[in-house]
Amino acid sequence: AIIATYGSSTERPLLRTGASAAINDAGTLRHFVVMGIHLYAHTRDPTDPPYSTAGDEGFYFRNVTNLLIEDCKIEYYTDGITLEGFGLPENYAKDVSIRHNVIVDSYFAGGQHSEGVFANQVFRNFLIEDNVFDHNGYNELVPGAEATIFNHNMYISTNTPYDTTVRNNIVARASSHGNQLR
Repeated sequence: AIIATYGSSTERPLLRTGASAAINDAGTLRHFVVMGIHLYAHTRDPTDPPYSTAGDEGFYFRNVTNLLIEDCKIEYYTDGITLEGFGLPENYAKDVSIRHNVIVDSYFAGGQHSEGVFANQVFRNFLIEDNVFDHNGYNELVPGAEATIFNHNMYISTNTPYDTTVRNNIVARASSHGNQLR
């Protein structure tokens, strides 16, 4: 399946998702592409009152195989992108590429962790390349969304041990680490 833009416009189509995830998949997707979309959790933007801190991930994928997220802008979610497997390696996320995206302003108020990208149990051919990660893991305008040592632009867990490449990204103003690579 492909979700993408087409035509001559230079602007990404804007999806105003409010407090909801743009895509939340519990493990059924195979051969999936999301390209050229602007995802905006508009009800979580504190510069555009009234706002709410309630929210979800921009993308949540569990046990996905052959995923490409490219040329998207993802802003104001609790996590921009969450990738998870479960259990045995055959149930891990596989063959994932995150390329040429802008992932900004992820935060969570109230003690939960927040990242631009969180990856746990991603197996085989995991690529994070040529993205911009900025101001993820906190929001100084939101009470309870302070910067902590637990929030990052990217958090790649120890359960993502195989064939991971992180290169040519711009990483700025993270809550703690720009890249937490375990």
